[in-house]
Amino acid sequence: MGKRRKKRQVARLAVQTFFFGIIVMVLLMHYAFVEHTPTFPPQPKSYDVIVVGQGLAADLAAITAADKGALVLYLQMSEPEADTSSVYLPVFWAADSSYQRIAGIEYLPETMANEIYRQGEFFGSYPQILALSLASAESLRSLTTLTGQQFIQLDPDNPGLHWGEEDAVKEIALRLAEKLETRDLIEKANMQPQSLLTEKGQVVGLVAIGPDGHEEKIYSRAVILADGGFGSNLELLRKYSGIEGVMKRPEAGHLGRGLQLAQEIGARTVALDLVHLEVLAVGTGKLFTLPQSLVAEAYIFAADGRRLELQEGESFTDLLQQNGGKAFLVFTGEQPALVPFKPTVVKDQEFLAFALKTSPSVLKEQLAELPPPYQLLSVGLVALTPGGLAVNENYQVMAAVEPITGLYACGELTGGLHGRAAICQLFFTETIVSSLLAGENAAHYALR
Repeated sequence: MGKRRKKRQVARLAVQTFFFGIIVMVLLMHYAFVEHTPTFPPQPKSYDVIVVGQGLAADLAAITAADKGALVLYLQMSEPEADTSSVYLPVFWAADSSYQRIAGIEYLPETMANEIYRQGEFFGSYPQILALSLASAESLRSLTTLTGQQFIQLDPDNPGLHWGEEDAVKEIALRLAEKLETRDLIEKANMQPQSLLTEKGQVVGLVAIGPDGHEEKIYSRAVILADGGFGSNLELLRKYSGIEGVMKRPEAGHLGRGLQLAQEIGARTVALDLVHLEVLAVGTGKLFTLPQSLVAEAYIFAADGRRLELQEGESFTDLLQQNGGKAFLVFTGEQPALVPFKPTVVKDQEFLAFALKTSPSVLKEQLAELPPPYQLLSVGLVALTPGGLAVNENYQVMAAVEPITGLYACGELTGGLHGRAAICQLFFTETIVSSLLAGENAAHYALR
């Protein structure tokens, strides 16, 4: 009886072992013919050039580097949609241009450099100013070829200044955005750069956080910082210049992130305390150029609805700065000088009171029963920053003495041209020429 039970157990075990063996063989054969991709930690991506920023300078630097054959990653920072492309005047400062030669005007790069150096009270970087002057005519030609915009009106008082159409800067921004779509480069939007990657004193990429919140290391041979100055960062404005009472810039960038990234690895800065204030017609991107005598005829209201009045000897800029940097101007009657600034025509006093955040009864007293229609204009005080990162003639960012290998900057982020002044006619030229030079030199370094 015991022997029979033992035989049955042995037989059952043999059958179980046989079927288990078959199952194992089937599984092994199945997985032998299935293609498996081994999983590893994600490898850091690498590019020739990374451009950090958004807007005129960043677009042009990215296009230029790509046109020179570099594999470009255009890292667009996360920020609200911009109201305008730029607050710069539509004027290009150039020497020995084709327009000057046609007009029979001899205006040499040395002449241009000396004039800029003089206007900056002899505090600018003359080698940098001369490099910009030498590259100005070719930069103007490249800009016209790329965007179709021409700057053909020579200033009668300064033949170096080439004036374009009123909306030239806006049109250039639109054309550059279109050209980006045709270039072989990679764009990443809503990225927040956290730090620059360095090895043995050289910049080799950066760390950024994407829209999903994940941190990403991105390697490159060169990085171009092109996110503007710090005119929209009210904290940095207070820190470096003590200036308050301004509004944020209406265009993208100018939050000072590129400045901070470079400072963290020892970049040198120049003239950060130098800030230039301009009054802007909000929503147009145009500098508000009405004479003070006409402004004095307006009814001025603060952003919170309070009535403001210009005191004797007080400038409109001072009034804005003391009241948060924004105000509304209300005009009555025909004012042809307002047309370029596109005022809102208000035909009802109640609607005007709503726009000004005040009550109709109070407004009626303040307007002394002047009948509609009214012309309403919103203005704000913005900060332009002539100072910034110290760069050499190739727009490499400088450390204490030597340039930081692999790091470039362009646009309003850089300093050195304006000296101890803010040369309004130079901002647009500086942006274009520096972006072309930074893009070209960064690509050349990356592809060497």
